[in-house]
Amino acid sequence: MYRDITNDNQEIYKITEPGEYVFYFENKSGNIIFDTTCENADLKIYGLYQCNNLDELTLNITQKHSTPNSTSNVLIKSILRDKSTFNFTGTINIKREAINSIAHLTNSNLLLSESAHVITNPQLEVIPGEVECTHAATTSPLNQKQLNYLQAKGLSENNAKQLLIDGFINEILKLKK
Repeated sequence: MYRDITNDNQEIYKITEPGEYVFYFENKSGNIIFDTTCENADLKIYGLYQCNNLDELTLNITQKHSTPNSTSNVLIKSILRDKSTFNFTGTINIKREAINSIAHLTNSNLLLSESAHVITNPQLEVIPGEVECTHAATTSPLNQKQLNYLQAKGLSENNAKQLLIDGFINEILKLKK
């Protein structure tokens, strides 16, 4: 099941049936909880943020596993320009009874201005030992060596930058239906 939740006001998404679920959203501020309450559920959650000017967006996302044998993968990417700000907190919460759960959380941020700002805070709340959990966060400007290489191959500076930006967000944009 694919669902674009960009314009939803819902804060809690309760997964009660086994199956594959894909959630997608853009520039969504607020608190979102994905609560897996059944076995054999596979969640994929993708968020894309493109901030400009004085935009200030905040996302608090929780992957909650309450039963065994489920998976969740969160990938949040942001591109920040000008004086924009993105505040991200991601929490993986695995309850005692949720053995054999697998949960991954990744937040990648691309700063296109020295005045842009990101605060990223990945968290783990894991009780059982029989689980697999990872979290990662990266924040960086465009890679100057890559820009130089593309320009040496004949691309203008603007086209080279746009190519790198497109490559950064392509993983998420290809999911948009």
